[in-house]
Amino acid sequence: MANLRTLFESYRFLNATAAPAGVHGGASANGIVRHCVNPFSRFYSTNDGSESFDFDMSNEESKRRLLNRLVYMSKQRGFRELDLVLGSWVEDHIGCLDDEGIRALIAVLNLENPDLWKWLTSQEQPPESIHSNPVFNMVRSKMEYNLDNYASQSTQVTPGQPWVTVRGWEDFKKRHDNPIVEHQLLVQSLEECKFSRDSTAVTGTHARIIKLGYETCPSLTSLLVTSYISFNHHNFACQLLNEVPYWKFKLVTCNSIITSLMKMGDVDIAKKVFGRMPKRDIITWNSMIGGFVRNARFDEAFRLFKKMLNLNMEPDKFTFSSIITSCGRVGALDQAKWVHGLLTEKRIEINFILSSALIDMYSKCGRIETAKSIFEKVKHDDVSVWNAMINGLAMHGLAMDAIATFSKMEEENTLPDSITFVGILTACSHCGLTQQGREYFNLMRTKYAIEPRIEHYGSMVDLYGRAGLLEEAYEVIKGMPMDPDVVIWRAFLSACRTHKNPSLGEFAVSKISHLDSGDYVLLSNAYCSVSKWDTAENVRHMMRQKGVNKSKGKSWIEFGGFIHQFKSGDKSHHETDSIYKILEGLIGRVKEEGFKSVTELVLMDISEEEKEGNLNYHSEKLALAYGILKSSPGSEIRVSKNLRTCIDCHSWMKLVSKVLKRVIIVRDRIRFHRIEDGVCTCGDYW
Repeated sequence: MANLRTLFESYRFLNATAAPAGVHGGASANGIVRHCVNPFSRFYSTNDGSESFDFDMSNEESKRRLLNRLVYMSKQRGFRELDLVLGSWVEDHIGCLDDEGIRALIAVLNLENPDLWKWLTSQEQPPESIHSNPVFNMVRSKMEYNLDNYASQSTQVTPGQPWVTVRGWEDFKKRHDNPIVEHQLLVQSLEECKFSRDSTAVTGTHARIIKLGYETCPSLTSLLVTSYISFNHHNFACQLLNEVPYWKFKLVTCNSIITSLMKMGDVDIAKKVFGRMPKRDIITWNSMIGGFVRNARFDEAFRLFKKMLNLNMEPDKFTFSSIITSCGRVGALDQAKWVHGLLTEKRIEINFILSSALIDMYSKCGRIETAKSIFEKVKHDDVSVWNAMINGLAMHGLAMDAIATFSKMEEENTLPDSITFVGILTACSHCGLTQQGREYFNLMRTKYAIEPRIEHYGSMVDLYGRAGLLEEAYEVIKGMPMDPDVVIWRAFLSACRTHKNPSLGEFAVSKISHLDSGDYVLLSNAYCSVSKWDTAENVRHMMRQKGVNKSKGKSWIEFGGFIHQFKSGDKSHHETDSIYKILEGLIGRVKEEGFKSVTELVLMDISEEEKEGNLNYHSEKLALAYGILKSSPGSEIRVSKNLRTCIDCHSWMKLVSKVLKRVIIVRDRIRFHRIEDGVCTCGDYW
């Protein structure tokens, strides 16, 4: 890199009116200075010739412009050797720098040697390599540095590059003895701190705010809160919110804080802010409802939505988008119908976002025919509408319908995206269409130039794994251009358990860096499936040693506008006696029809009778019994479960549907099962 000091050292004795004659700037740094014509008129230009200025060094304004431009262009061009541009002339005239020049100067200093910045912000004696640096000594002496000044002056030029004013804070106050200007500087500092990679800039500015007596200023405190949140310093943000009267914040600021807290998962703190706000607008309500949905607190989303309506606050399309999503996640059909009716009543315009949300909601609530009906009525002008329908069909195991929808999409010249192919591959996986799945996977690249992502490779592993093609599944994993994630290894492990291959299951477990309870259970199940009880018990012992608890299965059913939840062997429901009485009767009736429990799934080497007892009171059976207790004969029963339903419960429900002549719809973690007259839509393939 060329040495600009060559240029500036020629002006070592330069003052406002004199300079050595005949000096020409032969040196150049990244084209920042091309040449100097004479000692009193310097020609400055950029590489591309787009900017050129004549500077008369006898003129103070020209000197100021020259120095600011040189320093600023040095920063802009990434010029790192700041000491090269800071010769004696620059040092003598550093007072010419304006705020922009100061920021640029410090930014370049930080780029050149981060250690210089580190020691500038320290009261300790720097090492000799730093202490001997002329730039370091010059800047430090000009700053008259102390930690309080650093706290007051920290901000940034560009994201991640903090700066300080070379003139101290007291000097700034002498020139701008105006509290408004002082406040503006603090606001500017905090605004820029949010884009910094160094959280010390925020804490430094916070210290200055306290020293100057602005700690209760709503505009500054709100900026501090959002800045701390952006750095994941939740404890500082929460402490501020506990200590200051944040109900005096501007409405837009409170909305921003709620949104930030919800994104970070600090739901309870967001609720506290919301509760103390004297005024709320539709954005406030949407931020809270959307935040509840984002954090899977669906009951609270429903309650707040109803409270919003009771207060005569009109919901908009964003409100409905969130609450529709919540209905789908829970599978609450009655709530879904009510929300859809309200959407129609309020005459909210149905755009592609709401169309997609409605299709997805009814699909997840087990009403795929209703989802199809909505799809046929709405505009298909966005790929998200097609994706919602294809994924809904896949969820219900209707692979051929999903493929037909994809073909129609092509006919209407709507380009599929990566989500479309996730849906198609999932549909093929749920129905064992390995050849078609392989063809669609190849079609992504050959026809649509879509590079497969990790979720597409995961779908292929799942496709082959479900079909028992474990070697093919492993080949897909080995051929991935990226490292397989834990989801892919778990899909492979699940296939090993289903197809009784514990050795490959052990290999999959070795690839999962942080095992959770499900991984141990899958491996233990794999050993149990081949009657390796001792090995299975060793896995369970390992779980106990590591303090890993098995994930609790839970099922729920909607009745009377409420969600009734059950766990295995649960006796907490207020109608427990009636539920167990119904269940015992059902167990007896299906036995008469020839049902035999699938006892190989019980992870203990105990008697068949004991195993059967463990299976009888699974959560989905309790939920189904409650549904039968509360519903009228012949009506449809819908049960949801957080885990994959087990083979025993699936077989048991098929016989219950046949005995009672009822339609039973079970939504588990994987898909929907529509069971009627002893037959399930999954074809016993899930």
